Amino acid sequence: ETSGDPIKKAALIKEIVKTISLIPDAISRSVYTKECSSMMDVPEQTLINELNRALRKRFTKKLHEQEQEAPPEFDEPVDSAPRQLEYDLSSCEAQEKEIIRLLLYFGNEKIPVEKPNEEGLPIKVDMNVAELILNDIRQDDLRFESITCQQIFNEISQLMENKTIPDRAYFLNHPNPHIATLAIDLSIAPYELSQNWQKNSIFVTPEKDHLTDSVLSGLCAFKAKKIDRMIEKNQKKLLTAKGPEEAIPLLEEQIWLKNKSREINQTLGRIITR
Repeated sequence: ETSGDPIKKAALIKEIVKTISLIPDAISRSVYTKECSSMMDVPEQTLINELNRALRKRFTKKLHEQEQEAPPEFDEPVDSAPRQLEYDLSSCEAQEKEIIRLLLYFGNEKIPVEKPNEEGLPIKVDMNVAELILNDIRQDDLRFESITCQQIFNEISQLMENKTIPDRAYFLNHPNPHIATLAIDLSIAPYELSQNWQKNSIFVTPEKDHLTDSVLSGLCAFKAKKIDRMIEKNQKKLLTAKGPEEAIPLLEEQIWLKNKSREINQTLGRIITR
């Protein structure tokens, strides 16, 4: 019926994907997606991305309905003109989401990292991405500003205590709609590469091939932003300090934070440029 008509074929595929998105079991969805890819001669990744969009739409709708049911705490003032979106340059949102994305996508992968041996000499050992990220962040006692990111981080940490590293599917089907929605958002590929790229000998290196750099740069960017926030807060305390007894410890902390920030950003620069 759709043979030779790309518009009808595209519409049919969208309907099939929409139907697949209604299936609650993730394994069944995966099987049907693979089957649809074979039947309709469409790349499986394209269908997965479309499926994730459909799932995100459903979760967003469900979340909106739950918020509509809750009684409003106050009335929003009516603006005479539409508000313009403002981006907070000091926000940690992008860095926090990147850490969670790395955990969801590559938590079970192993990467080589340097660790001191019994003689204190650096040697390379393979380490799980999830183990490395969790240990590094907990060692510095850093927390996420996003409640949802912190919940995912805590849950992965708890599961790892039982020697289990959850995969992306675990969070895509999470009973908490906020967690599931974030997992879906982070699962959607930002772009799809045309098959013509390979035909023209244009190749893009898969992220797994440079995973160590992705993880280390993600951690450094996360820490750098957290340090910047600490510097900002400490600076405000310095401005309101009463006397040298209060100001000197804050100044010493500011110097330490600035040095730490410089050290992290130098490391981040080396990772990005190599």
